Amino acid sequence: MQEVYDVSARTISVKSEDCDLMASIAEEGPRHSWASYITGHNIARNDILNMIPAHRFLIRYPLDKIPPGQRITNAEWSFLVGSVTTNSRLFVWRLLVDWGPGVNYFYRRLRPTPILWSVPGAQGSATDRAMRPTAIVTIQQQGEQTVNVTEDVEL
Repeated sequence: MQEVYDVSARTISVKSEDCDLMASIAEEGPRHSWASYITGHNIARNDILNMIPAHRFLIRYPLDKIPPGQRITNAEWSFLVGSVTTNSRLFVWRLLVDWGPGVNYFYRRLRPTPILWSVPGAQGSATDRAMRPTAIVTIQQQGEQTVNVTEDVEL
């Protein structure tokens, strides 16, 4: 007797245009929600996203396109790098807390009620982010980069 299995698989793509929140936070511009780089005293610019040590770029993808109860076998995050300095390293972390309107270096949200990061800049507390990075990517050239985020999507 032959066993019959009902197996279905599908690929679900979540693209950058599906993101519902993004922010770039930095200690040099602690009250800015989009401090991609600092050009002068308390002047933040955001015309490009620079990879600068100790800056954080927060991006949230809604994962509700994935039907409940699905087994995740592979999830990748791809992004385009426009310019590179010598061997830039990108640490990818999974945030454990919700963040939102008014996010900045000190606060993970300002509305409806201000809530502080447990460590400013979401940089190290086990209550703000995972204990270890999802990936550490050494970026040596321009172009598309891909990071495996399967574990994060599963969680």
